[in-house]
Amino acid sequence: MFSKTHKSVVFLAILVKLAVGTDLIDRQVTKYGYVVWDGRFLDHSTTDDISGWSWDNRDGYAYQWYKHGPGVTDEYLAFDPKFKNPADQQSKVGVKMTVTETSYWTNWDNVVEKVRRTNLIPEGAAAINDPTPVGTGLLYYHFSILRSLINPLDVSKRHKFAFFEPEDAWYSPLPYFTELVFGGAAGENLTWNVANQSHWTAPWEIDVWQNFAYAIDFTEHHGHITLHYSTGGNDLVAVSEVIQTNTESTNHDWCIGQLVEPDGDYVFKEDVYYSGVYIEAGELTPRIAGRGDFK
Repeated sequence: MFSKTHKSVVFLAILVKLAVGTDLIDRQVTKYGYVVWDGRFLDHSTTDDISGWSWDNRDGYAYQWYKHGPGVTDEYLAFDPKFKNPADQQSKVGVKMTVTETSYWTNWDNVVEKVRRTNLIPEGAAAINDPTPVGTGLLYYHFSILRSLINPLDVSKRHKFAFFEPEDAWYSPLPYFTELVFGGAAGENLTWNVANQSHWTAPWEIDVWQNFAYAIDFTEHHGHITLHYSTGGNDLVAVSEVIQTNTESTNHDWCIGQLVEPDGDYVFKEDVYYSGVYIEAGELTPRIAGRGDFK
């Protein structure tokens, strides 16, 4: 079935792998980077898998779940395979994240915020601001996002997605060092801001997955950021220059979900969908199919 030459090559490869170690070979032959935090809902298939999170019960959870309204988890989150990007081969499900008329979070000072929000935040395993395994401080924040005509986003109101939120954001109007914005002055476009300045924009079509990776260098808390983007199942490509900015971050301030700024009365539910959420070190994986390893 196989030639003698083929058998010899296979045998030699086995000997080399045994000599230098399986993990080292695996690292060397990996074309792209590797996952340092996995938020692809591999272990979150129902709201029961996340509603048990609390500050006293954090082990085993990929996400923190506290920035939301006072209702039950089912009011704000839903997990289902139909909610993920079909091109995403690693996630079991996607998540639908809803804001309602009750989506007002009571913050640390027991003050009810004026914005509406439903946010998931990486649990402390995320390697934010820590030296990465490759020793560079450069990390890639992957996610895909979608809007639909079912509980559509209100284009008259300003929405924020996938943003880094300063801990004292409710005390002062500090700019988020990066965020996606939709609605309000941005209209039907999805706009990428760095420190409140727009650096990229594109129409956000209904039922078309928008794929992103923030390439963020956290070195010395004063680094830079680049945006990578695609739609559907297309590979990510860089769509911005390298933007110098203060990338200072805590270990728990990247907010997945949506935040709706106050602007009149709220009547309708608004849904947004996320898929393929993970943080990567090393080289950027451009494929929306995603990484299969977790080092």
